[in-house]
Amino acid sequence: MTNNPMNNCVIGGSYDMPTLGHYHLIEKAATIFDCVYVILAENASKKAKNMFTEEERIAMLKDMAKSIDPSGEKVKVMVSPPNTYLANVASQLGAKFLIRGIRDQIDFSYEQNIYRTNRKIQPSVEAIYLMPDDAYSLVSSSWVKGLIGYVGWIEIIKDCVTPFVLNELKKYYLKGKFMELTKTHPLNHTLRLDGESIWPEIVKGYGAKSYHGFTHLMSFLDALYTYVEKPDPLMIYAIFMHDIDPDEEKSIEIAQDNIRMVSHGMGEEDIKEKIARLILATKHNTCEYKKEDEQIMASLDLLILASNIDEYDKYVEGVFQEYFKASGKTKEEFMPLWYKGRSEFLQKMLDRKVIFPWSKLSELELPAKIHMRNELAELKQKMECNFI
Repeated sequence: MTNNPMNNCVIGGSYDMPTLGHYHLIEKAATIFDCVYVILAENASKKAKNMFTEEERIAMLKDMAKSIDPSGEKVKVMVSPPNTYLANVASQLGAKFLIRGIRDQIDFSYEQNIYRTNRKIQPSVEAIYLMPDDAYSLVSSSWVKGLIGYVGWIEIIKDCVTPFVLNELKKYYLKGKFMELTKTHPLNHTLRLDGESIWPEIVKGYGAKSYHGFTHLMSFLDALYTYVEKPDPLMIYAIFMHDIDPDEEKSIEIAQDNIRMVSHGMGEEDIKEKIARLILATKHNTCEYKKEDEQIMASLDLLILASNIDEYDKYVEGVFQEYFKASGKTKEEFMPLWYKGRSEFLQKMLDRKVIFPWSKLSELELPAKIHMRNELAELKQKMECNFI
């Protein structure tokens, strides 16, 4: 079908961040119009600093547009020229319509003034109003922002944004936590870090992993704050760095190279030694640690083993996908290696005196063993049947 400029529309917003409410509105518009221009336009009336940069918001919108319109012909993402009314942007693009979303009476009252203003600016552009389905009637960027950081916030907002945006929110949250290490800690511990220069390395190390990524990092940190009343900042730092590289020894090297000083009386060598101990504890070569901080690190890193069955299955699938991708092999080549390697890991863990060396988590031993025994039995059955 030929694109008729008179049947094109513009949907504008600051999109900080795009939600499924925005997604739903764009998707609806795409069923009505030949082309939908999604315009990132800064709202001059909003004085608060944006959570995400323009580049980050464009990436989120493009991911959303690709999901709605894989061809890229029907939904196009653009940035508004600076200091330009959205109605004029629409006119310049040859779009006759501005799409606006209305959720309730408050929105309607507000939109009346917007409508009259746009008619003065560009009479040739008409506004069309679409309402979201009930599932998205409460969802807005500001609503999502208000939920971030509280216990369980991921579970609450995961159905309100796309997976791509959710990952960006996790990254944003984790960056804030990491930057806190450069400030004075309540225990008067201060890590001398150049957080801005280290953060890109952390994003590179965790961003593309199926399991040992941002979700694992968040779970690890949340568990630390849950079980430890006043976490040592060096332990927090070790958590951020423990999986920055698949090789724990390389992770230790990166962590030691980036830390500068700790103002609580420890010498440089003591600091580096402690970081190495804590990161090595997540390699799980043993379950017998003399120091409690190592017991805590090893135990919290394995908490997923005692989660509910759905979360455990997601963990196994995530580990599989991560190792498969890293192997560079075909699935047929990789599967026998996976069965063998995963079975050996499970058996090694089950043969230990304890799975969780920190006594505070001893009640989790049984559920973890049940999950691992069941998984091991399934793997052995598949190997016996030569299932691929």
